[in-house]
Amino acid sequence: MQLDFRFFWIALGLAMAHRVWKGKSLPATRFRAHGAILFFLIALVGKVLQLRAGELHGLDFWLFVDALEQASKGGFWFTRFAPQAAGWVQHGAVHAFLPLALLVPFVWIFGSLWVALALNPLALAMAGWVLGDLTERLWGERSAWVLMFAFYALSATGKTLMYETHPEALYPL
Repeated sequence: MQLDFRFFWIALGLAMAHRVWKGKSLPATRFRAHGAILFFLIALVGKVLQLRAGELHGLDFWLFVDALEQASKGGFWFTRFAPQAAGWVQHGAVHAFLPLALLVPFVWIFGSLWVALALNPLALAMAGWVLGDLTERLWGERSAWVLMFAFYALSATGKTLMYETHPEALYPL
């Protein structure tokens, strides 16, 4: 059974945006966390719209979805989509990124499609938050916000976000 939390997350993001817009003061770390959550929600909506528009047609996205689905059933990194051979292929030999096995419990809850869609937005949102926390310790709160926003607005971040689904999105962490 897959749970559908899309409307909950969108409502939560809008509520946080409303709270920020009305000028409610929040501690700096919580405020940056809300910014990261808002980026995640906007980016996830972008990925869903990309899927609905038929723009997630590359081999890598569906290979990742299939590999996560097979991993959730015990066939670790087996996939049916590979140019190397017909039938089942162990894709971990091509792209060995074994920490992604930690995503299997989320596949059981949300399904492989939603986990694959959320991977890049979540990884980039967390990277921006970590960057903000590190910057605050060095240069203060205002610099942390500027650098966090600059990271989210960076064209390389946008390209990584909209380029299918790749474990490389986790590299900034």
